[in-house]
Amino acid sequence: MLISLYITNIRNELIFQYLPMGSSPTYASIWKKMQLSCPELLLANEMKSRSLGGGSAIMVCKYRSVVNNMNYYCLTSDDSVEVDCFLEYLDELILEYFDKDEVSVKKLVNNFDRLSLLLHSVVNGGEINVGFLYNNRIQNVVPPVHDLRKILNETAHTIMNQSSGAMRSAGSGVAFNASSSSRGEDMVVPWRRNGIKDAKEELYVDLKEEVYVTYRKSDRHHGRDGIRTSNPSMELVSGHIKGTIDVRCYLNGNPTVSLMFDTMGNDLGIPSFHACVEQEDQVQEQKQEQEPESFQGKRLLRFLPPDGKFRLAQYVIDLDGQGGMSRRMDRDGLIQVSFEDGLGLNKDEFEVRLHVRESIAVVDPVEDLVVTLQFSNGNDSNVKMLRATHGTFVGQDEDRQCSWRFDSDEISAGTLPVLRGCIDDSKHVQQKKRSCLTSVAVRYGYPGELASGCRVTRLDVDVASPRVRGKVFKGVRCVTRVPALTVRA
Repeated sequence: MLISLYITNIRNELIFQYLPMGSSPTYASIWKKMQLSCPELLLANEMKSRSLGGGSAIMVCKYRSVVNNMNYYCLTSDDSVEVDCFLEYLDELILEYFDKDEVSVKKLVNNFDRLSLLLHSVVNGGEINVGFLYNNRIQNVVPPVHDLRKILNETAHTIMNQSSGAMRSAGSGVAFNASSSSRGEDMVVPWRRNGIKDAKEELYVDLKEEVYVTYRKSDRHHGRDGIRTSNPSMELVSGHIKGTIDVRCYLNGNPTVSLMFDTMGNDLGIPSFHACVEQEDQVQEQKQEQEPESFQGKRLLRFLPPDGKFRLAQYVIDLDGQGGMSRRMDRDGLIQVSFEDGLGLNKDEFEVRLHVRESIAVVDPVEDLVVTLQFSNGNDSNVKMLRATHGTFVGQDEDRQCSWRFDSDEISAGTLPVLRGCIDDSKHVQQKKRSCLTSVAVRYGYPGELASGCRVTRLDVDVASPRVRGKVFKGVRCVTRVPALTVRA
């Protein structure tokens, strides 16, 4: 049973609280208990369920939204697994309802009334209303084009007309049409409204992938003069790709969409599909004799799409099972990173090299490229930059990290940025433990293609009217984000 729900920013400052019962505690009262009983839950990246202690059976669940940069807290007396899934789905539902890729704090504050009605729709008596989690049913009850003030004004106008004896059908339509359509009585499928006639005849598909990879490089090989004599090889420690297929549908009637998704030989494991997917045909071409694992697999997805924004599918690609090392590195993004430590005559210099691969599909420059250098906890040494071909070098902070930042217009395909620096240990020459470069992490993004190579090869819309069939505007967009590509020493 859901007791209360809270939405906060990353600093745990309250944005919205949902208190379905009179006995539901406020966020101010529950915040003090969480600080005492489960302080680890308040950390930025922590996503677990904890008991409030004190002999109480109440659990507090947390979900960290990376997209919206918010925290969801929920008090429950039931199984926390169901609540964890609900909080993750609620984050996606808010994006679908507002038809946004990202929802800001200001957006939620300005739409406090709609968010309250939305939660009243999906939670019934403290229980999750499973049959009411489709976005179209919620929009029937809480129309996006109306806010609570307009609904109250129309309701007050209807009551006034009824009391004066002048019944108007337009005034009573708001209260009764929503309730009948929300039960799904006039719907072909539960996830789509029937009789849509004012759509723009547009269909957009967004393919997004996030790459998480960690490498460990081999031992360094240098001559007596400190010059590197051989390039180090990389060993994959862990790596996976999280992919999503989001769709925005603005089509009239009840069309059928066919999407051919080419996996390019990647093993998608067991993908998760929306309930609208009615058929999945997997077509595999003949395997090549030289590389049996590198075959091209295609998946045909047919579905009657919901109206508006929704997530069609999501998948995870495990890079550990992607064949040889060269094949894995081809799927870790557009930028390769390597570094060397212990260079120079005094063994106190380091060098970081980036290689931006060339790609025909990637036309726009790399976005938000930041390279983080982590140094070991040695003495109070000072890190200095000797030479940088691109970007801006930012000195170390209290965590012994330095950053190498780039503008979006200075990094394009084919560039080779190089950073050379040194660790000044002149004040502690006699100390045996010197500070050294332990890891380099890269964060960036780029549009145009997916890191795994997956793509949409066909997108067809079957509508009832031949006159409209040729006027449907279709678009496919690919975006890759690399939140963490780390190379360890």
